[in-house]
Amino acid sequence: MIRFSRSDRSIAAASGTSSMPAHARGFSLAEMLVTLAVIMITTAIVGPAVKNSYETYKFRGAVTSTTGAIRSARYQAMAQGYSLRMVFGHTAGTYQLQRSADTDPSGTGAFTSLGNTRLMSGSSLNPGLGADITLQFIPSGAVKLVSGSPATMSSCGAAVSPPPCTLTLTYRGNTETISVTGYGTITVSP
Repeated sequence: MIRFSRSDRSIAAASGTSSMPAHARGFSLAEMLVTLAVIMITTAIVGPAVKNSYETYKFRGAVTSTTGAIRSARYQAMAQGYSLRMVFGHTAGTYQLQRSADTDPSGTGAFTSLGNTRLMSGSSLNPGLGADITLQFIPSGAVKLVSGSPATMSSCGAAVSPPPCTLTLTYRGNTETISVTGYGTITVSP
């Protein structure tokens, strides 16, 4: 066995010669290809799972955003003393908040839109909504279902199955049902 001193090693490194055999200087092409293949297979397996998890996370965010908007509208109606309506459109996955006229706090007449139409998800994700639905929030805290033309209101009681004030959101095989009772209790079930 040949031993080099520190100065001999630096001279060997500077001159391009090495004490290591030629076959031990790096990785072989076969080793590099095997490593690359393992990385590609792992990426192919993990990639779709991460994407699916991200889309599920965004869908749950849309459900949370929708329930938050419903709670907020109910609280606004109670605080302001005027009826508010939340009109959900199933084709575009949007909702529009409307307020009753100042002269009609009970909400039996005309309503005017507040702000712009908003996406239920708050992002580019567009969950499908089972049907158009309009909820009316009364200043007393009650929630009513508005349907037909002229508009008629019915209670959001839970005596009927499923309750009439139910929104069903779907996105790529995921389904969440948001139910609102007559006094604003919201339940979400998969």
